[in-house]
Amino acid sequence: MIAFLAAILLKGTMLMTAAAAVSTVMFRASAATRHFIWTLTIVGLLLLPVFSTTLPRWELAVPLAPIETSAAIDVARRAGITSAVPVTVSASATPRVSVIESPNTAGRLPWPLVLVTLYVIGVLILLGRFVVHRSVARRIVRSTAAVSGREWTSLLDDCATRIGVGRAVSLRRSLTQVMPVTAGTLAPSIVIPADADGWDEDRRRAVLLHELAHIARQDCLTQMLAALACAAYWFHPGVWYVARRLRIEREVACDDRVLAAGAHAPEYAGHLLELAYSWSGRRAPALVVGMASSRKLEGRMRAILDPARNRRAPSKRTWLAGAALATAVLLPLAAMSLTTASARGSFDEEQAARPQTSERSIGAPDTTSGTWEVRPARTPGRVSLRIRLGVSSFNSDIDVNEIERLTEQRPLTADGPIRFSVPREAGSFEIEGSLKAGSGSGTFRFVPSQPFIVGLTGRGFALPSAVELMVMAHQNLGFAFIDEVAAQKYVQPLVPDLIRAAYHGVDLDFVRGVGQTGYRLGTLDLLIRFRDHGVDPEFIRGLRAQGVELAPDDLVRARDHGVDPEYAAGLKSAGYESLSFDALVRARDHGVDPEYLGALRDLGYAKQPLEEVIRVRDHGVDPEYVREMRRLGYTLTLQELITARDHGVTPDYIEAMVALGYKGLSIETLTRLRDHGVTPDYVTEAQKRGLKDLPADEIIRLRDRGVVSHEQEIRDALARLRDHVAALVRVMLDEKAAAGAAR
Repeated sequence: MIAFLAAILLKGTMLMTAAAAVSTVMFRASAATRHFIWTLTIVGLLLLPVFSTTLPRWELAVPLAPIETSAAIDVARRAGITSAVPVTVSASATPRVSVIESPNTAGRLPWPLVLVTLYVIGVLILLGRFVVHRSVARRIVRSTAAVSGREWTSLLDDCATRIGVGRAVSLRRSLTQVMPVTAGTLAPSIVIPADADGWDEDRRRAVLLHELAHIARQDCLTQMLAALACAAYWFHPGVWYVARRLRIEREVACDDRVLAAGAHAPEYAGHLLELAYSWSGRRAPALVVGMASSRKLEGRMRAILDPARNRRAPSKRTWLAGAALATAVLLPLAAMSLTTASARGSFDEEQAARPQTSERSIGAPDTTSGTWEVRPARTPGRVSLRIRLGVSSFNSDIDVNEIERLTEQRPLTADGPIRFSVPREAGSFEIEGSLKAGSGSGTFRFVPSQPFIVGLTGRGFALPSAVELMVMAHQNLGFAFIDEVAAQKYVQPLVPDLIRAAYHGVDLDFVRGVGQTGYRLGTLDLLIRFRDHGVDPEFIRGLRAQGVELAPDDLVRARDHGVDPEYAAGLKSAGYESLSFDALVRARDHGVDPEYLGALRDLGYAKQPLEEVIRVRDHGVDPEYVREMRRLGYTLTLQELITARDHGVTPDYIEAMVALGYKGLSIETLTRLRDHGVTPDYVTEAQKRGLKDLPADEIIRLRDRGVVSHEQEIRDALARLRDHVAALVRVMLDEKAAAGAAR
């Protein structure tokens, strides 16, 4: 464990150093680009331990000075290495050496265990903090009330269109004074303070644009990933630096996005400054993102007011290129294994960490010993058995009847010592110990089977180790499985490949079942891939019954994309027969399922070309939208529905315009009104100024000329000028009064 943590620490340091170097070189890039670099770093840190344990390794030799055998033994003795952990030194004329237990180890603290315990405690504390913050964020949202006012909802729709947010966003008002925040990844919510109704429209728009920018950029998700990375690497100062840079670049990137959406920089900066000082000293939970943080405020203000600043967001091509480059760096880094070597010998750290029993060759009747524990399993009638061998452990559930048959005692009620043998083809487990009330423990001795060894080597396999034979016996791997693999013309695997297949659930029945479907995959790796992805014989036969015959890789892809027999049958019953596999996957990925097709059919849109249905689905035209439009008197073609949806002509917009006197407008006229920015708020403001009963074309013309908005701007400017003159007059009077008092 210590060696694994040290390797991850080194690789994580290399990854963070590379990211810092790239970010420094790209100092002229936009904040969104730098945020993307730090996001890739966080994702890489989280994936690093996973890839390090799953990818095949490649070694990087680090040259050292020659190591003498006697010196290595002396170092091992001073370190307190016992006989259970052999130190192996390979040299040209030096045999393998196993160091016998040193008497100096008595009474010493097990420092590796202490360090691992401290690490686990730190992780648990920060994960607990993560859970608490997540709970607080949810409680903030739950304790709010939904905002249903027309002026807020219309403004939210307009801001969402400008900022590029196409999914539903919940706008909620807090019952207390909180800073404006955004919470939620799958179902985002924007929380505004209780007194937000007192804001003018400019401030409302600035706040909504900023919070919607967080949603468009998935900042809540990156914030959550950063919190998890900090928990996993809490002992590394670099991860805290990365999380800090991520927060700084996030806010600047959101400001850039707001300005790109049309906000006026000086006014936006003024709103940000006032809000930041209003909520100065108040902190939000770590898993929500808010506009009004006063940290690094000066830098944000400079960035907002700098007209020459690069504000471009990374394009999709940049995202793909960056992700591909990060993957190309991460995968070999994760698979790298550092070894030390010299011209005369090498010190194999992994070999030194293995139990001594794994050093033995099996050709003679050697034995392997360990301990066992048994507990009642969750499944009735079964017990959970754990076998420990050095630092390794193996778990399995065993039928109570099998143990009862072997021990002539019922383990769930037995009380006292037990002794029995578990015979398997690869060898037998000689077990001793005691049971009480369904639980027990003891020791075991594994005795390899010489006939199995002879049969295995006779089939062309290399001589297995003691541990490999024991694991084969534990997984009940026998000649029936091995011979079935050979009979189906698979490439002959190694013994570790057989064990890996068994651990992934590739048993005799699975091999036979896949073979009976006609698939000969060639290697156990492909069989393991089938098993891991859920491609079983029943799945293959189900697709074949629907006329879908696929290559092995396409079967895995179909399972991953949810193209199962039920889905294929549903599309077939909807009239979509003889679809290509790519068409099935594309339809599934875009959410075109039998239920959606049936709803369109019930609404009168009979079988449409599949590409047309996908396009309708992608543009957000769902059955509910169609029904609401028909309720308002608009029975439209699919193309008209797509156009209306794309231009923001929603049922709410139509109802609001009807309430303002614009009834019976055609869908084309409504689309024009929406395109020219004629919102219900704008019409309401115009009517307050006496501009009532205007035809649609006239109000569009007024909106294009900015008549109403310019009048309001003039009034606001005059009000500010009046306040400024009043302040100057007060200052002059105060100075005059002070001068009179002095005389």
